[in-house]
Amino acid sequence: LIGGTTSGTTAGTTGGTTSGTTGGTTGGSTTGGDIGGIVCNPTSDTFRPIRLPDAAATGQVNGICVGCRVDNPENAVDADFDTVSTLVTPVGLLTGSPQLNVIDTATTYPAGRRAGFVIFDPAGPLLTLDLLQSITVVAARNGDEVDRATVPTGLALDLLGGTLIGAGNEPRFLSFVPSADFNELRLTYSGLLGTVLQQVAVVQACVSVNPAVLP
Repeated sequence: LIGGTTSGTTAGTTGGTTSGTTGGTTGGSTTGGDIGGIVCNPTSDTFRPIRLPDAAATGQVNGICVGCRVDNPENAVDADFDTVSTLVTPVGLLTGSPQLNVIDTATTYPAGRRAGFVIFDPAGPLLTLDLLQSITVVAARNGDEVDRATVPTGLALDLLGGTLIGAGNEPRFLSFVPSADFNELRLTYSGLLGTVLQQVAVVQACVSVNPAVLP
């Protein structure tokens, strides 16, 4: 894993507290492994979450990052859509970043599966790619990075297939298609100069069941 300080861990338990809510369940429909109104739940034939009991989640801070933290990383792998993990970073930070790591302890996914995180802004605005310029999603295998994507290089932002009931902030699916096998996803967020987004809430990590349909 990338060096830094750990701010939480889980491997088979769900303890911790909620640092935000989304409410409801993930619904909608899509086809194949493509995005476009995604469905991510344990019985979906399109996208499925990385979750307990076959998952672990940790939070860490990379570099010098006063005020950075990852709250409740375990909430990103529990079975409750009402709980989230939150990455927090001061605006205008030039170095350092909080990072959420989600590991599938039972499955290694083949290259070509679309993967990423269901996220939203706890402050309320609808997330756009312009607001996510400082986010990186990394795919890793057994602790070693195998691929990564940023905005605007590689990352796609998509609506969920159905609105989460009671959600004042509509979650989006931030994803890419790793070019190598992987069993871990990492979300890194830095508050660069000009960035107005101070927090990113993560509901869960999802991986497509079938190979992605690329443009």
